[in-house]
Amino acid sequence: MYILIYGYSKVFWEASGYIWSTCFLLLGVFVNIYQLYRLDRIEKEVSTKEFNLNTLRQQNEDSRNQKDYLNSDIFKEKFAKEEGFKKRGEEVIDTTLIESQDSESSSYIPVEVESQKTKPILWWEFLFSNE
Repeated sequence: MYILIYGYSKVFWEASGYIWSTCFLLLGVFVNIYQLYRLDRIEKEVSTKEFNLNTLRQQNEDSRNQKDYLNSDIFKEKFAKEEGFKKRGEEVIDTTLIESQDSESSSYIPVEVESQKTKPILWWEFLFSNE
């Protein structure tokens, strides 16, 4: 009986050695797969953050350009003219009266324009008209 138990335990320990080594090998494979998954997820997140960073940099650059334009003398002069301001010694002529007189004196005669027919309509008329 001792031999049987001893033989059984010897086979068990030899088989369990293979089982343990296989378990450790599979555990290593799964850990490696999990690490690759985490690495891929981190790379995607970094890519997204870089895209957001580039977008914010572009918006920042656009805002700086707009600020520079709004602080420029060209914009200030254009804005002042649109608001009706004038420079010292400058004479401003109101052209709205001249434009309104010209628009009243011009005679508008409506002209009837013949509509252009599309090719399918022309073919339809050619093939199926009784004329």
